[in-house]
Amino acid sequence: MSIELRHLRYFVAVADNGQVQRAARVLHLTQPAVTQAVRDLERQLGVELFVRWARGTALTAAGEEFYVRATQALAAVDEAVDAVRRSGRPQPDGTLRIGFLPLTISPVAREVLQVFRAARPDVRVRMRQLTFVNQWRSLLDGELDLAILHLPVDEERLSAIPLQRERRYVALSARHPLAESATIHPDDLADEPRPGLDPEVPAAFADQLTLAGSYGAVPFTDDEISTPEEAVAVIVNSRAVLTGPECHARLHRQPGLTWRPLDDVGSVVTAIVMAGNGTGPLVRAFADVARQVVTRRPVVLA
Repeated sequence: MSIELRHLRYFVAVADNGQVQRAARVLHLTQPAVTQAVRDLERQLGVELFVRWARGTALTAAGEEFYVRATQALAAVDEAVDAVRRSGRPQPDGTLRIGFLPLTISPVAREVLQVFRAARPDVRVRMRQLTFVNQWRSLLDGELDLAILHLPVDEERLSAIPLQRERRYVALSARHPLAESATIHPDDLADEPRPGLDPEVPAAFADQLTLAGSYGAVPFTDDEISTPEEAVAVIVNSRAVLTGPECHARLHRQPGLTWRPLDDVGSVVTAIVMAGNGTGPLVRAFADVARQVVTRRPVVLA
């Protein structure tokens, strides 16, 4: 037996959703079918991709590496299919430019993208990775049509459609004194440093990332980070802490980095963000798909 695309899609769905049962619902398949496909994939690869327990799954080190490769492979296949379909259409409808942060590609956001691609194969979707600094600016300057971002967006010229609400986690070094805590309360972080952010990072985004506004004043490192990768590097090598959504805690792990649930604090909301009210026809079409997906999957805690 050889590895097929369905094995990759089922594996990614389980990784995104943290449970075989949830993944099966998203895929519209039975749970045994998904379980068997993942087991077959592990057998083909000769490694275990998931750690399994009664309440769900988590990626092993091999699973994390394979997840990156699998998502890249699936994206390449989707792009190839889109390209072939577009080549058969004499008058393509245009290009939709979508920005994202690695932090913001949640399972629901991924589903919106998949549904839109299936519904509008005539539209070229261009994905652009953003930084903490340019996430709003790229929309306001007309470089992007929309973006998948975290709320709040404290800019009156932008509008948003919430997609998913997730529990907030805190990222910290595995050597941090709080690393072994089952859960962490915001008061536990009052005196903990945050990675220093680039001064041009929007204040509302900085506050939800650091929770600094909840304490009046917190210490910051001397860094000026503007990407998630830079944030992780600072956290792993210091006492600095930063918050993020549950899906990020589940999918983005590496040696020296620990994620812990954060109690008694607001959740992280992922949203489609647009300049103005999203008046372009392709932006309206994408917004309609987003609303349809959210209607099927209400914005509740993941």
